[in-house]
Amino acid sequence: MAHHSPSFPSARQAQIIRANQRDLFHVLSLREQVDNVLRSSLGTRWLLKWDKEVDLVLKLLYYGLTIGRGSEQRPLYRLAC
Repeated sequence: MAHHSPSFPSARQAQIIRANQRDLFHVLSLREQVDNVLRSSLGTRWLLKWDKEVDLVLKLLYYGLTIGRGSEQRPLYRLAC
């Protein structure tokens, strides 16, 4: 059985801008929540020391899941199974 890549229509400039803004909003929201958890459990000094690494891991996780979800065309909860 051959695997076919999904074919999506070309996005307009406004759609691309909205998608980028939505991604930025979600990444910043996730970052704020993770910062609060890490700060309360590991402390502010630890968070300041590992700030760039935490940011990288969060972005890789977010974009990895969203890209994976888009190419798989399955609900996000099914990716964890």
